[in-house]
Amino acid sequence: MLQKAKRNSNIWKTSFEMQTLLQKPKIKNMIRGGDKLFSIVSILSVPVLLSVCLYWYYEREPLHKLENPVEMVVSPGETTHLDSFYTVSFDANRALYSMWIEDSRGRMVYEYQPQWVSKSSFTFGNQNITVPLQLAPGKYSLRGELQYPLNPFKTATVSAELVHLEVVNK
Repeated sequence: MLQKAKRNSNIWKTSFEMQTLLQKPKIKNMIRGGDKLFSIVSILSVPVLLSVCLYWYYEREPLHKLENPVEMVVSPGETTHLDSFYTVSFDANRALYSMWIEDSRGRMVYEYQPQWVSKSSFTFGNQNITVPLQLAPGKYSLRGELQYPLNPFKTATVSAELVHLEVVNK
């Protein structure tokens, strides 16, 4: 108990010494100068941060020109390879790629499992796809979409019509 009291008295002594040290004019002026410098830097940093945020907010997505889709004749349950036809480069560590099949009216009839892409570029259509068994004979479109963060405020989206599918029973 006595040792605890001694430790507490050392704290008070140290605190008192700090207060008397801070009362000296030279140190007091140094602290005031540091406070003024911090205030000036803080005031100047606000317009800089605001302009960066405005740039990010109004930044446009990069334009991507995608080629015309090819036509394929497939049957339900068939696995086929899509040849690569367009590569998208982006400055992000991750992107989400989703792919789906639409009928001739533009309604989604089947959606494939979305995939996370962890490279800085992605090639649309360079993959194997399996035509779902539940598709009835007819004309369909296979579409893909890549979403990646453009900046902290925006997400860029690149959409492509990959293939025109004609499903026939074999």
